Amino acid sequence: MFTKKVASAKSFITSERLPPTDSASKFHCRRVYYQTMAWMGLESDIDPLEWGWRQVDNKLVPIMSDKKAAPDVLLKMVHCNCTTGCSGHVVLAENMDCRAPLRVAHAN
Repeated sequence: MFTKKVASAKSFITSERLPPTDSASKFHCRRVYYQTMAWMGLESDIDPLEWGWRQVDNKLVPIMSDKKAAPDVLLKMVHCNCTTGCSGHVVLAENMDCRAPLRVAHAN
């Protein structure tokens, strides 16, 4: 999803505008289920460590994901912010001159 959004974007895509990864969604749903059980007074029947939480210093901390959001090479890329002279849909590696773009294949 990240690759497709970046490749087809006409402007810079911020991470806040991307949908969650499959892993992040999985852990979010597990935490929601555990919270629902807590509201119903049934949390003692299930182990929070099996429902999207981990224990740190005797506190429950949410597991946000067990995978990276995207491959490292993609996370280091930024979208070209040129206002003129670019052909569009160009993604550049960090600190790379606009005249030497690293192109990302368009998702069809």
